[in-house]
Amino acid sequence: MNRFVLTIILLICAFAPAAQAHVIIVPREPPPATESLSFEEVLKLAQAGDAVAQYDAGLRYSAGKDVPTDTTAAVQWFRKAAEQGHRAAQYRLGEAYHSGEGVPQDKTEAIKWFGLAAGQKVALVQLYRDAEEGNPDAQLKLGEYFNVGEFVSSDDTEAAKWFSRAAAQYRSAAEHGDADAQFRLGGMYSAGTGVSQNEYESAKRYEMAAELYGKAAVHGDVGAQFRLGEMYWGGLGVPEDQAEAAKWYEMAAKQGHAEAQFRLGEMYYLGQGVPENPAEAFGWVRRAAEQGHPDAQNLLGYMYFHGQGAPADKTEAIKWYRLAAEQGGGDAQFDLGVAYYYGQVGPSAETEALKWLEMSAKQGYVSARQFYDAIQGAPYAQYQVSEMFRKGEDVPADEAEALKWLRKAAEQGQAEAQYRLGLSYYSGLGVPRDKTEAMKWFRKAAGQDGDTQGDAAARAFLQAEQGDADAQFQLRGMYLRGWNVPENKVEAAKWERMALAQYRKAAEGGDVQAQYKLGKIYSHVLTPKDEAEAAKWFRMAAEQGLADAQYQLGDMYFTGHNSALEAGVIGKGPLPLDRMPANKRVPVDKAEAVKWYRKAAEQGNIKAQSALAEAYFLGQGVPEDTAEGVKWLKQAAEQGDEEAQVKLGTMYYLGQGVPEDTSEAVKWFEMPGKLYRREIVRYWLGAHRGNAEDQYRLAHSFRYGRFVPKDYAQAAKWFGLAAEQFRKAAEQGSAENQFRLGSMYFLGYGVPENPTAAVTWFRMAAEQGHAEALYNLGWMYANGKGVPEDKTKAAEWFKKAVEQGDTDAQMWLDALGGDEEAQRKLDESSRLKTAAFFVHN
Repeated sequence: MNRFVLTIILLICAFAPAAQAHVIIVPREPPPATESLSFEEVLKLAQAGDAVAQYDAGLRYSAGKDVPTDTTAAVQWFRKAAEQGHRAAQYRLGEAYHSGEGVPQDKTEAIKWFGLAAGQKVALVQLYRDAEEGNPDAQLKLGEYFNVGEFVSSDDTEAAKWFSRAAAQYRSAAEHGDADAQFRLGGMYSAGTGVSQNEYESAKRYEMAAELYGKAAVHGDVGAQFRLGEMYWGGLGVPEDQAEAAKWYEMAAKQGHAEAQFRLGEMYYLGQGVPENPAEAFGWVRRAAEQGHPDAQNLLGYMYFHGQGAPADKTEAIKWYRLAAEQGGGDAQFDLGVAYYYGQVGPSAETEALKWLEMSAKQGYVSARQFYDAIQGAPYAQYQVSEMFRKGEDVPADEAEALKWLRKAAEQGQAEAQYRLGLSYYSGLGVPRDKTEAMKWFRKAAGQDGDTQGDAAARAFLQAEQGDADAQFQLRGMYLRGWNVPENKVEAAKWERMALAQYRKAAEGGDVQAQYKLGKIYSHVLTPKDEAEAAKWFRMAAEQGLADAQYQLGDMYFTGHNSALEAGVIGKGPLPLDRMPANKRVPVDKAEAVKWYRKAAEQGNIKAQSALAEAYFLGQGVPEDTAEGVKWLKQAAEQGDEEAQVKLGTMYYLGQGVPEDTSEAVKWFEMPGKLYRREIVRYWLGAHRGNAEDQYRLAHSFRYGRFVPKDYAQAAKWFGLAAEQFRKAAEQGSAENQFRLGSMYFLGYGVPENPTAAVTWFRMAAEQGHAEALYNLGWMYANGKGVPEDKTKAAEWFKKAVEQGDTDAQMWLDALGGDEEAQRKLDESSRLKTAAFFVHN
């Protein structure tokens, strides 16, 4: 449930003086529904008593939005909304009293309003106290609050602190056989909260928890039975098995466990793990509901309302909806509001409906907010409610009701609703097919000229009906993907045929753009592609001088894979395009490719210029000519081609085909805008200025061809320079650089490969407590690399690494202790931790 959240720091300051480290935060309240209205409209609603508008008026006065800043007026409006129960306004009023902005400072009054907004003052303060006193469940919960910003300010450091404390407590309890602690520790390893995320460790903890729960469950422990059901449901520590989950839920349910009763009832209701049985579901859900379980009360209300598992009884349904709603169940509040609005419990009661819908909306239920605003006449909300009924989301699917709300929104000028209404008439969805009426609504939607999908789709229909080939092809894609229309391959094929006929007619009449579009469609869009047909149309456009077509034709000749031999004609050379089989590519012809690249490049086509440069560099289709290649590469780079800029910078830096010129290299390196292109630039510049880590990264790039061509000589050069710097720092006692140098000796990067030297440097770093070096020493002893194999010494180093939080070392320890699962994991993946990580940091 997505509830409104706020800080409790003032409450903590009042009741727990030792914990005063945090400041007030802004609540995670969604923007008010009146946000799109003018200030005058908001003020009018606020003066009429609308709490949301009053809160919005306070926000606008506070921020000086559409009105001069006036903190006093802001407080007045916040108070009016707060007195109506608006929780965000209550929070803002508490904040004003705390800071003394717009009202005299009054900490007692501040705490009062914060408490009203939170609704959990005492519970939250007690939670903090319990956490400080060492309760691991409280520490875990507090860590979760800080992690997501619920009830307290979002604070990763605080979250980590409380998670770590909880993990330490759970680990201690788990070692003494506490099943709950094992289970919670498994969850923490899985999520990486307070401990390093570790799939193996998580699975191990869950398995231990499942074993302990199982022992307690068979002896009748109701909590263990329920928890075991949860574990089978989610596949935590045991195989996922819904039937087994139902078995354990039933054991707990028979002992009166409310949550287990609800879960079991829900499983019978949905037919999950047990046969679908509404009557059985009804019995278990009712038992949980009678114990005050809000979700069970809401489901019971639904079952009574729709006569599922028991005779339909609207009065009884409303009774249970109300009980759940009064406990704060947002979904029950929504259901109750809808029932009142449609008069499903007597005469339609709009006021009562709005009351419950607003309560649900304030808890973050989006559907409730949409329904509330729709009843109030907001056109976009009416469109959203229409969609709810059309899709059956949160309400039963109802085509007639969907159409009613759609028409309301459309008549108020909402473009997407107008488009949807037009589509309904166009396709006969819920109304008789009527193309005239459809076009009327499409014109209205298209006339909105906004940014919605509706007005764009409406224009596509209007233009397609008028014979526009581009619009027809757009409709083909819409129907094929189900974008803003129901997915319909038959309809897609219809529009495709119409569009192709139009393009072909224009292309045969000499329309160069139509020729180019046909080429793109046959080569990039249709399935299966028809490269020969594409080449035919590209050639027509290319011969008329269209640069894009010339480049595309060149690319087809340069990269085509099917020769005359593959086409089934042996010894006759390349086939003319018009004789190639329809499902075959054009033959490779580098010289023909270069001819068309050149024509496009001379017209300034960037891709063609880069491609022509590459042809000259490789000597493909033309004699190898680096100078000519540089000429064309520079033209592409000057027009903003980032790959060309980086390549040109590299050539100047290395003196490849051009005089070596660092300043010219830097000029080209600094041009690319995309971050992933600038990465190699940063390595170049940092390496040239003597930064060891950048030298290492640049070396790694050359070794593996990352951003630059593979060049082992360049890799060796930069690895060597990096190693020199790492050695200087390592000899001065830097553990990090001792570790780096050790990894380079192990890999043979920049220094001769020497496992013995690697062990020496790893040991120096490990003796300073370097976690990865501790692990590596264990690994070297376990595998006999650089030292004689010694499992006992390996375990000693791995244990020290575990104390530093290294979960991989724990897996090694388990494997060395005979754990078969850990051994299997090691067989799948066991490697040294090396300085290669620099490349990714």
